[in-house]
Order: sequence, then structure tokens, then C-alpha cells
Amino acid sequence: MRYLLLSLDAEEFDLPIEYGLDISVEKQHSITRLGLEKALQLLKGEGVSATLFTTALFAAKNRGIIKQARSEGHEIALHGYRHDHNYRGMNEEASRQLIRKGKAVLEGLANAKVIGFRAPRLMTPGFHILRECGIRYDSSLHPTLVPGRYNNLFRSRSVYSSRGIIEIPISTTPVIRLPFSWLWFRNLGVGYAEACTLLSLIDLDYVNIYFHPWELVSLSEFEGRLPRSIIRGTGNGLLRMLRRYLRWCMSRGIKPLTISCFLQEKGLIMGL
Repeated sequence: MRYLLLSLDAEEFDLPIEYGLDISVEKQHSITRLGLEKALQLLKGEGVSATLFTTALFAAKNRGIIKQARSEGHEIALHGYRHDHNYRGMNEEASRQLIRKGKAVLEGLANAKVIGFRAPRLMTPGFHILRECGIRYDSSLHPTLVPGRYNNLFRSRSVYSSRGIIEIPISTTPVIRLPFSWLWFRNLGVGYAEACTLLSLIDLDYVNIYFHPWELVSLSEFEGRLPRSIIRGTGNGLLRMLRRYLRWCMSRGIKPLTISCFLQEKGLIMGL
């Protein structure tokens, strides 16, 4: 059996701030909320379960849609307390307190145990901190090179355990480590993503790709102010691409699962 682990990072849409633009807190939330509404509608229509990594701040301000996601069979996991937090750069006690607080917020909203974590901008704290906070798995490792962000070209592409935490790396191709989640998916096309999926499945039995709900909202209003790669293909374009990709995966027997269900099927996590 081969698996598709699709995840969505529901966060405040604060990316424009990185480029010196002003965007209100209300707009950061409304863009992500609209995108998440579209995502849930798509997933329901295609019969696909996904993992929703959400910040506690977004979840607390958008309780209804988080509860809807949970009721429709999606896993709720933690994407940090706020998206502008850098857990790698802050001291350990601050990281520990924020992760515990965020986890408690999500568990209260979802009425379910939260065991998964993905760090904002993939800047993860030490695994011992995650373990102490009750996290069982992390999916913050993207084993590729993103200039100006990180160089993980020689990190593992496969699931492994370290310091009591299971790491599920975001998928890249073997050898040359081509990425095919979010902006690469949108900019290089479904055919590229399908080819990368087949290459990834040569030596692994799963594909772990992620997107942001805000990508399902047209960002044309930011034309000329944000990089073209951020804007291209957002909105209905990505919606069509994702629908086509999901149908392609399922036509090839690639089974969509939440990350926690995948880990249970593999016998890596027990007793949830």
C-alpha cells in the first residue's frame, strides 16, 4: 500500500510583512479562513482526509472552521502558538511554554488529543522540548535546499525516530531532492508534481506534501509587491490543480490518510 499524507498549514497570512507590506490582523485571518473553507469543500467532495497544522492563534479566532475540520475527519495538529514565533531562536523555556499553551488551545477546540507538530517556517525547537510537551511526531523537516532558508540536502527523506519524537519529512525526490509542495507545485505544475510523486515512491511508501489555505485565495491584489512565485497559480488555479492531483493519486491506488492514521497503520504509534 502507498499513502498520500496531505497537510494544510493554517496560519495568519503574515507573509506580506516579510516583504515590508502592511496587512491587518483581520485580513491575515480572513484570507486564511476563506482558503480553508475552499480546502475543506474540496476535500469533502473528493473524500480525502488531511492533517491540519494550525496555529493556536488562528484556531482561537476561527473556532467554527477548526471544529468543522475535525468533524469532517481531518486531524488537528499544532503549527505553533503564532506564526511569527521562531522556536529555534528563542530560549527553551519560552518554546516549551508556548507549545504547551498552543497544544492546550487546540485540544480544547478539537476535543481530541493533539500529537503532531510542524514549526512555523519549519524552524523547529529541540525534539526533547516537543516530547516534554506531549508531542509524538514532527513534520518540520524539508530535506532539500531552499536558498536563504535552509539546506537539508543530506538529511533523511524517510521516517525516523529521535529523542522520543517520530519525524515524518516533507517529501522530495530521491538523489537530487526536488521539492513539490506548495509554491513548487503551483509554479511547476501538476505534471511536475505527478512525476516527483512517482520518483518519491520508488524507495518510500508515502508522499507527504503540504499547502497553505491562503494559497487557495487569489493574491492578485499583491501583484508587483510580492514575488511572482508567491502569487502565481493562487486561488481557483490551485483548486483545479489539487483536484486533478488528488484524483490522479487515488486512481493509482495512493491512499490519502492523516499523518496520525498513517503512523498507526505502520505500527509506529499505539494507543491513540
